[in-house]
Amino acid sequence: MPESDYRKLLLIIGNNISIERKLQGLSKTKLVEKAEYYRVGLSRLEKGEQDIQLRTLLRISKALNVNPANLCTRSFERERQNQLSGYFEDDYLLIFANNMRNRLKNMNRLELSISSKGYGIDQTTISRILKGKIKNPRISTMNELAYAVSSDLSVLLKRNN
Repeated sequence: MPESDYRKLLLIIGNNISIERKLQGLSKTKLVEKAEYYRVGLSRLEKGEQDIQLRTLLRISKALNVNPANLCTRSFERERQNQLSGYFEDDYLLIFANNMRNRLKNMNRLELSISSKGYGIDQTTISRILKGKIKNPRISTMNELAYAVSSDLSVLLKRNN
């Protein structure tokens, strides 16, 4: 995946976190306390400079009461108005893996057919993520897998796709 696409995702997530934090009147200090994160990391994340793992995205989403899929979308402000935009406990990795498998099936491809050449992820890692053996993948890795099946990460984090 081109680095620029990865950078775009980081900027989108960071911008959306910043927007929501400010709309809720939360300081960075208050958000890091609620999310059990660290201030420098949040500052870098809001600037699009910090890659995070899925659990971190979920903790920040929960602290902001925002659906994690919405934090990954370009249409955050529109999605924010959606009645289902709040955070709810779910197995987002399982949702992601199921949606990935469905996409691959629709493309008539096997799990391991995503080539590591174009996406920088070895087939073992892909398989382990899709089987739930990697419990806390990096958001950048999940985004690369989404890109490999011509989808957005935000779409693959939602049920019924």
